[in-house]
Amino acid sequence: MILNKNKLNDYKIPELKTAINPVKCDVALFPLFDDKKLVQEIKEIDRRLNGRISSAIKQKFIKGDLKSFKLLTIPGGKYFKAVLLAGAGKKEDFNTDVLYSIISNASRYIRDSDHTTFAVWPEHFSLNGIREEYAAYAIAKASILGLYTFNQKSNKEGIKEIKSILLITKNSSSAKNAVDKAKKICEATIYTRDLVNTCSRIVNPEFLVKEAKKLGGKNVKVEIISQEQLKKKGFNGILEVGGGSQYKPALIIMKYLPSGKPVAKPTVGLVGKGVTFDSGGLNLKPMGYIEDMRMDMGGAAVVLSLFKHIGIIKPKFAIMAAVPVCENMVSSRSYRPGDIIRIYNGKTVEVHNTDAEGRIIMADALSFISEQKPEVIIDIATLTGAMMVALGYSMAGLFSNCAKLAEQVKVAAVESHEKVWEMPLVQEHRESVEGTIGDLKNLGKDKAMAGASTAAAFLENFVNNISWVHLDIAGSVWRPETRDHTTQYATGFGTDLLLNFLAIYKPKGKK
Repeated sequence: MILNKNKLNDYKIPELKTAINPVKCDVALFPLFDDKKLVQEIKEIDRRLNGRISSAIKQKFIKGDLKSFKLLTIPGGKYFKAVLLAGAGKKEDFNTDVLYSIISNASRYIRDSDHTTFAVWPEHFSLNGIREEYAAYAIAKASILGLYTFNQKSNKEGIKEIKSILLITKNSSSAKNAVDKAKKICEATIYTRDLVNTCSRIVNPEFLVKEAKKLGGKNVKVEIISQEQLKKKGFNGILEVGGGSQYKPALIIMKYLPSGKPVAKPTVGLVGKGVTFDSGGLNLKPMGYIEDMRMDMGGAAVVLSLFKHIGIIKPKFAIMAAVPVCENMVSSRSYRPGDIIRIYNGKTVEVHNTDAEGRIIMADALSFISEQKPEVIIDIATLTGAMMVALGYSMAGLFSNCAKLAEQVKVAAVESHEKVWEMPLVQEHRESVEGTIGDLKNLGKDKAMAGASTAAAFLENFVNNISWVHLDIAGSVWRPETRDHTTQYATGFGTDLLLNFLAIYKPKGKK
């Protein structure tokens, strides 16, 4: 064993408190807009400092530029040792993006300045339509996720951390509810991040199967379709892609049953791609791309986290998920370019490139889910490098055959502060993946053109005309460096979004 499989990460979520009046903290955090106007609490501190803050502002030692910070000590302060002024830019430009940016960056600044506690007033971030309750929620979420670290170093000495955060508000009860909700959402996102960040020698197909089994209970039922059963039932896509690995492929089936009793069919079907390491297969990935490919199970991690934390939202309808798990490795047993694979629904696929493996295992899983006849299907997958080229790291690509469902997912994306952008899916893309020997091919006709759209067009063949959304999270699941509340490496993208979707979705025929 390389690392501790029972504890993937040591990150501790800070204690979150709410209060009507200040209590002792290391730092008081305030936004400073470019108009340099001080809120009442800073004015009082400034008086005790004999005008140090206002003087520094006049002399332009302190600016209101976004992501600029100034930490001032308060000798003998009654409540605080220091005050941090965080540049907030122009008031008219302030929005939720700016709020998340200020809080996440300020939280790290305070931590890295050797302080362990800080206080913040949600009302100072409640402007331009942002309610104070939402500001409290966003402050909690941005600080928890912005402070997240994934550390596998042997020497843990000297690691800095924020131990507690105090939100001061007159609406303490509603703020506490918002903070509690934010903490639960963050726990789900952090579980996703930890799974994706952990090396694939630990988080392999067998590990994910064991994690799924832990989720079984009264309302969640788990079934594992093993390698032997995959053969009997015709899940050849998963078998072929996973054939080159020492770890056996599997299909994880999870059902959420609100009453604990079986239902005729699920309301929502979910599919998450679970390639725990993607070498590219015989079409081997080059150096500079292969090193981070433990993240290719980001979709599977999201779906597992949804079922682990389904108690946050407790939907009143049934949900079924299919999560194909495997490795795409190189060996004498690996599938080959030129192979023809018969997918679970009977369609045949020409293999033109073994590094376009995700759509092949997703085809099996989508075929199975569509066979269960849910109202809607959402799949989430790190599917294409083309998506990264198109949208970068900040958002996921959304493809759909149903405008209404796409709009519902967009609403959930706004609520979760996880951005999506709807991408085109047209007849030309569908024709591009038509096969010559088989029904389909796993690369578009013009290999370098519209790669994300042709991959979505391929998947569309396996949803059986059910309302469907495909989320390509290849860029948004992983960041090479920290930006605001999405810290370096795994971001956990999609967890909050899909929890929000399941919370707001209304089954057909119900108001």
